Amino acid sequence: MSNRLSNSALIFSVIAASINIFPILLLSWIFNFLLFVLTFTNKKTLNVNSSLIIFFGFCSFYLIYSFLIGVEIFDPEIYRRELKFFIPLSNCFFLSQLRYDKQTSKVILNCFYILIFMNVIFLIVALVYYNLKIPLDVLYPYSINMWESYDGSWSVLYTGLFSSHTAFGGWIGTTVLLLLSLIVFDKNITTKNTFFLISMILFLLALLFLSKSRAYSLSILFVFGIFFYRDFFKKLIFKNAIIMMILGAVLFGGYSVGKQIQSIDVEDINLDLTGSTAETNVAIRYVLWAIAINDFIQSPLIGVGATRYDDDPLVLLTFPEISDEERLNFESPEFLESFLIKVNVGDFQKHTDQHAHNLFLNVIAETGLLGLIILLIMIKNIFSKLNLYLSICKSSNDYIIIKYTYYSFILLLCASMFGNNFLGLIPAYVTFSIFGYLISSFDGPKSE
Repeated sequence: MSNRLSNSALIFSVIAASINIFPILLLSWIFNFLLFVLTFTNKKTLNVNSSLIIFFGFCSFYLIYSFLIGVEIFDPEIYRRELKFFIPLSNCFFLSQLRYDKQTSKVILNCFYILIFMNVIFLIVALVYYNLKIPLDVLYPYSINMWESYDGSWSVLYTGLFSSHTAFGGWIGTTVLLLLSLIVFDKNITTKNTFFLISMILFLLALLFLSKSRAYSLSILFVFGIFFYRDFFKKLIFKNAIIMMILGAVLFGGYSVGKQIQSIDVEDINLDLTGSTAETNVAIRYVLWAIAINDFIQSPLIGVGATRYDDDPLVLLTFPEISDEERLNFESPEFLESFLIKVNVGDFQKHTDQHAHNLFLNVIAETGLLGLIILLIMIKNIFSKLNLYLSICKSSNDYIIIKYTYYSFILLLCASMFGNNFLGLIPAYVTFSIFGYLISSFDGPKSE
């Protein structure tokens, strides 16, 4: 009975993340928490894993730092926006304490098949409603951004069951990696099934392109390159060609972005917000990156303060919807300054979701080198654990799930160059959930 409940909790997490309706996601988290409490009450033991210790250390550091500089512990807005990474990380811990059946990996794979079918059906229904000019947003109130406008034309192709093109792009990207893992690592797969999975991947990639999720569209190309380098091509000539292409793309992209950032004067920011949505988003990102780098230069050791990046008039001015009256009321933050430290300890002016749109820049802006070091230790530990699990794995289905999780984390990190995806909710919730299952399977009492 306990194993069945654990399987249900894991599958519920996968479904909740794939539907992306926050009340359902929260219900999944509460269910997993209660099941963890029940399990601990019965067994009186905890599965302590190095990954879980690092997760706890990062969360504690960020939380304590936030409260030390004036964040209200009972402010729900802070938890919604800045500390939402507690949800996937804590959920990973809850699921890592449970015990699962031997067939759990196969159940996860079947669940993904169902979710793919469900999202395709929803997409078709959305298109039908759109063509009939029926306001689907009224029938589906949880997605307030469903009908986001690009250049005056309404787009429904990215919606699926998701509230934003980024969330949908993340779900597509990780699902493509699952199907690719099945093709390459399932030794029993038939030719017919291989062609079916390839056609499904092509369909999902087309949706990814239409979703206008630039972060995941670009990131999936990098992950494909890493995948083919590590697990597909065996000849050295192909491996070297892939490495050269990836390095060339990184150097060219880094050089182009660097020039754009250097041209921005954070003391005199002028934004043209009259262009297309896509052009405006790109221009705003350059400004946000420049501000984050400036924050790091001002306070390289511990940053300007956890949760404080957007509590600055320079960042707030990048919001097109902020009125001129609000802009006039913005004040310079109150800083606590000493050598190499400049921390914002003033009252909050306005909370937004305007992070730096780059995980690593956001971390060094808010928590400096100290926060970045903890984050990098966390990332290194995750991949070290997954490599260990691959070396000792004996089940074909488990091997596929581990590879899927491995490349999903890489995808999240690549996309985090343009957002906070690795420490966000979707699709990090499902990826960390499955990682919790792997911790239980390979580091739990049964595997000792």
